[in-house]
Amino acid sequence: MALNYDLYYNRLFADMTMYPGGAAPMYMVTWPDVGTLNTGVALTDNVSIARNQSLRLSAKVAWQQQRLNNEEGYHALKVFFPGMTDAYHQTTGRIAASYQCTMHNSCWRREPLRQAVRHLRRLEPHPPEGTQYLHEFDV
Repeated sequence: MALNYDLYYNRLFADMTMYPGGAAPMYMVTWPDVGTLNTGVALTDNVSIARNQSLRLSAKVAWQQQRLNNEEGYHALKVFFPGMTDAYHQTTGRIAASYQCTMHNSCWRREPLRQAVRHLRRLEPHPPEGTQYLHEFDV
């Protein structure tokens, strides 16, 4: 079993100034100063089912907070989203499972594969004259 803890802080800000011909420059905040704090804990476990089969189970819970650090950007966004606040947080999670079956050379036999391919070729309708296959294989 493995335990993983992570924590990070991101800060995003973008602004621009337009210089239209013959007019005063126009300054605009295009992405207000948004800070994102994220922290989470994850658990992973590999369970052996049989000699060549395993199950991997994992789960994670994370908490995230976003805050607008720029007063000008906050007021600009409030025009479009009147009920918004300058901070937001949420808790998220995930659960995952994956199954793996490993085929060893000792248990892999080519003869059943050959028989299956021959059978499928018999079922295949005859292709039109001049048809070329992109994938030809010999088993």
